Amino acid sequence: MGKQIMLIDERIKARAKEIIDHAKANIMPLKTVMELAKQVRLNNGYPNSYVPVGDNPKHVIRIPHGFRAVFSFEQHPEGLVAHLSVSYRKAGAMPNPHHVEAIMNLFDFENEMYDCTIGFEPISDKRNAVNILEVRNEI
Repeated sequence: MGKQIMLIDERIKARAKEIIDHAKANIMPLKTVMELAKQVRLNNGYPNSYVPVGDNPKHVIRIPHGFRAVFSFEQHPEGLVAHLSVSYRKAGAMPNPHHVEAIMNLFDFENEMYDCTIGFEPISDKRNAVNILEVRNEI
């Protein structure tokens, strides 16, 4: 596997702050989370009226060189959850755990990656994302 290089500068930090502020103002309700989980579990895909968070540019950041992250706050049965999805542009490659943790820091995660819920999500035929979920007491 080739080396993954990532650049986090002041512009990226400012963009992450904008995304956090937008996510705070637009928390996904529990009813929506539960309905989406049900549809995905049934392999029905998303309802026609739903725009996935990753398709909303107010939740998305592109980080040089080839990283993409999507951030949201969601209500889950266990409480308020910070949800971060990180992918890398190269087909078949997953983001390096060190890069995922650096991106978690941009979004003010309180715990280390391995202390959060981690999942893997296919986002295309050739690419996957690492999903990190952290229960928050407050935002």
